[in-house]
Amino acid sequence: MKWDDEDYAQSDFKVETCDDGIVQFKEVDRFCYLGTVFTKLPGMSEEIATRLSQGIRCLHSLNSILASTNISKATKVRIYKTVIRPTVTYGSEIWVTGVEEEQTIGVWERKVLRKICGGRKVEGIWQRRTNAELYNLYNEPDVVRIVRGQRTRWLGHVARMGINRSPFKLLESRIGGRRRQGRPRKRWIKEVEADLKKAGITQWGRRAEDRDSWRRIVNFIIC
Repeated sequence: MKWDDEDYAQSDFKVETCDDGIVQFKEVDRFCYLGTVFTKLPGMSEEIATRLSQGIRCLHSLNSILASTNISKATKVRIYKTVIRPTVTYGSEIWVTGVEEEQTIGVWERKVLRKICGGRKVEGIWQRRTNAELYNLYNEPDVVRIVRGQRTRWLGHVARMGINRSPFKLLESRIGGRRRQGRPRKRWIKEVEADLKKAGITQWGRRAEDRDSWRRIVNFIIC
C-alpha cells in the first residue's frame, strides 16, 4: 500500500494495493480491532477504560458465585485469576501506563477482592477491609505487576524475532519530523526499560536471547 501526506490528511482517502485495486478508508475517532481499541489521539486511557468495563461485566456475571458462602476463598481467587483478570489484561502487553492509569486498574482489582474477601466483623459491626488487609488475604501479585510482567515478556519475544519481522522493525524504529511543544509522551520501550531498571536489569537485549533467563526476569518483575 502507498499514499502521500496529502491523501492521509483527508478525512477519506484511497489506497492503491499491489494488485492495482483501490481501497477507500474513512477516518473515524475510534475503532476496535481484535478486541483492542484504537483512537485518533495517542494514549491508552480509552483502551484501559474499555477493558475495565469488560471486567466489570464479567464480575457481575459471576456475582452469585463470588458472593456464595459455600465456595471457598481459594476457589474464588482462582476464578478471578483465570476468568476475570485476563478479561482486563487482554492486550496489556502494549499498554503504556502512567500513575493515573495504574491507580485506576488497582481500584478495579480491589473492588473485585472486596467482593471475594468480604468485610470483617468488629464488635458486631461489619467494617470495610483496608487495602493492606485485602492484599494480605489475597497473597498474590497485584494486577499492575501482572501488566508490567506481560509487557516485559512481550519485549523479550519481540527481541528474539528476526530483523525482518515487522514487530522488531517497529521496536527499533524512530518517528521522524519535529516534536510538538511540551513534555514528550513516554514511549512503550521506555516504560518497559524503566521496569527493568527498577529490577536491576541492564543490557536487556543480550539477556532476552536466553528464554529461560528472560522467564526468570519476568517472574521477578511480577513477584
